[in-house]
Amino acid sequence: MSAIEEYTRILNSQPYMALATSVEGVPNVRVVDYFPDLYQPNVLYIRTNQDKPKVAEFQKNPRVSFATIIQGRYEYIRVQDAQIRRVENHQTAGVKATFLKKDPKFLEKMGKAGSPYLYAITFSEASVTVNPVDAALKILFSE
Repeated sequence: MSAIEEYTRILNSQPYMALATSVEGVPNVRVVDYFPDLYQPNVLYIRTNQDKPKVAEFQKNPRVSFATIIQGRYEYIRVQDAQIRRVENHQTAGVKATFLKKDPKFLEKMGKAGSPYLYAITFSEASVTVNPVDAALKILFSE
């Protein structure tokens, strides 16, 4: 399998990531579920409640890193120095298609008072580990 095929397979089989932020030199990691963009392989989405500390952290420093959480086999994706930004319009075709694939009730949940914020994580490089004894595969995404 090619590196991009392994990347896609792992993204679609592991529903959680450890998302790292850092504000004023203080790192913070939490587990979140994610939604791979159906059209852009270097974009993932997360959703979170507006009152969560990570929202304030994203505003102070939009640089994040993450690693998918291993499930069963020792394989994962790791990304350093990604950018996170709030998605203002959940009605765009790509966002709707991405979320509806994993959550058929997505549109019912969005647009109401207190509905979660959506964030896009964008990155230019990913590291894919498919075997702990082999070197990680590097994927460079064109901008």
